[in-house]
Amino acid sequence: MITYTFRLSFVARHLLIATLFAGAINQSVAAAATIPLQNDHGTYVVPVLINNQITLKFTVDSGAADVVIPKDVISTLIRTGTISNADIREPQEYQLADGSVTISRRVRLHSLRIGGIEIRDVIASVAPQAGSLLLGQSFLSRFASWSIDNGKHILLLNQS
Repeated sequence: MITYTFRLSFVARHLLIATLFAGAINQSVAAAATIPLQNDHGTYVVPVLINNQITLKFTVDSGAADVVIPKDVISTLIRTGTISNADIREPQEYQLADGSVTISRRVRLHSLRIGGIEIRDVIASVAPQAGSLLLGQSFLSRFASWSIDNGKHILLLNQS
């Protein structure tokens, strides 16, 4: 077995490090998305494409454990064939903001697309018929970081 040893000059080492660092920066920039937020009566909403089938406006809610979708939207997704019996999960107990506890049915969504980013296999809880669409932690926690820029009215999603 032959082993080669390379000695890099001081300048060559720093050029190599700078090149690697620049590549890491470019990768993190490429993995970030900026999503315009819309103000809907004091809450921020974003359009989300569910299972490549229907686009609806979701409220960004970091306090929600899961994505929340009303029963009528789930029924539509079942009728279009994008949710099947295999996607139905066991019900789970949730504590609401007012302290009350409720049990909700859960489903696996094949994909949620927001801007140019698609997240696959997202768990959602089913809200009553007139419930809100919430973009909760089962979606948001899939990112390395996310934030809201109130000045620019944008949602920043960072995948790296």
